[in-house]
Amino acid sequence: MKKISLKKYRRKVSKKRGTIAVTFIADYCGASAMMKKLVSELERERKDCRFYYLNVDDEPLLDESFGTMTFPCTFFYKNGKKTGELTGLVGKKKIEKMIG
Repeated sequence: MKKISLKKYRRKVSKKRGTIAVTFIADYCGASAMMKKLVSELERERKDCRFYYLNVDDEPLLDESFGTMTFPCTFFYKNGKKTGELTGLVGKKKIEKMIG
């Protein structure tokens, strides 16, 4: 799973074709660490989706612009359009269902 920054967000997510999942994490959050590990496992299994993460401690302005207040939070995109989101630590099957 690749780290994304505010500077690269538009180029890597909102203007790309295909399926993308962006997980917002916070360093202080144990559930974020577990979610990052789970999504990294999915990344190895699913080649039909690109996975990124954003550390909100490093990029507070991006966090504010998306209104994410609970971590972890994962946003899903298809062809540059947001198709859904999951909040909190969720299981692999829920993530796979969002990917399609």
